[in-house]
Amino acid sequence: MKRFFILGSALAFLGAAAPAVAQTPPPPSVEKATDRTFDGRVEEYLPPTQGMSGMLLDTGVIVHFPKAKEDDVQGLANVGSDVRVAGVPHMGPNKKYIVEAMKITNLDNGGSMTFAPPPPPPRAPR
Repeated sequence: MKRFFILGSALAFLGAAAPAVAQTPPPPSVEKATDRTFDGRVEEYLPPTQGMSGMLLDTGVIVHFPKAKEDDVQGLANVGSDVRVAGVPHMGPNKKYIVEAMKITNLDNGGSMTFAPPPPPPRAPR
C-alpha cells in the first residue's frame, strides 16, 4: 500500500512540475491559407458592399478584397489587365465562384498585393 502511495505521489509531482502550456499555432502563411488560384482578365470593378470591394474577371469569377484597398487594387490592375488571384473560394449565387483574395498579381507587369486571410467561418451552435 505504501508503494502505491509513493508511486502516486511521484506521478502527481511530475505532472505538477510540468505545467501544460497551450501552444497557439502561428497564423497561416498566404501560401498555406490559399486553396486555389484563378487567372483571368479584369472585366470590371464592382461597387463595394458590406465593407468589401470586388472585381469581375472575364472567366466569371468574382474577386473580393477589402474596401480600404480599392484604390490600391485599381492602381495595380486596370480593367483589361491579366491577373492571378490566390484566395479562398466559395460558391456564390448562380453557381459562380467568389474568391476572398489573399494575393492579387498583375501578370502583365508582375506587381502584386497581399491581404490578410479571411476570418474562419462561424462555428455551428452546440
